[in-house]
Amino acid sequence: EKARESLGLVAALQVRAGRAADCLGTVAKLLKLAREAGSIESEQVALLHQGGALGILQKYDQAIKALKQSQTMTTGDLRAEGDVCVALAKVYSSAGDTKNACEAANKAVALAEQE
Repeated sequence: EKARESLGLVAALQVRAGRAADCLGTVAKLLKLAREAGSIESEQVALLHQGGALGILQKYDQAIKALKQSQTMTTGDLRAEGDVCVALAKVYSSAGDTKNACEAANKAVALAEQE
């Protein structure tokens, strides 16, 4: 469990630093460990960071796919779902899809107000 938590933290820091390629390598390790352990939470976090990294690399379709998959794993966790919505808003915005970016951002705000 500690290895999954550590890899999740490293992936988050790599995305924030714009080190998308490094993040994808970290995410691959995290996904493998998460799936071996049957940890939906770790898999959700990995997909969130994968989506962020792919967005930085301008692979928008792949980023959105990863983020939407991550979103399906957030059942009941408003903060996790809000984080995914924020990431989706950023990717949609970078892709020039203002309508979906606004929808995702508004959903993130609504979720934050529920916390």
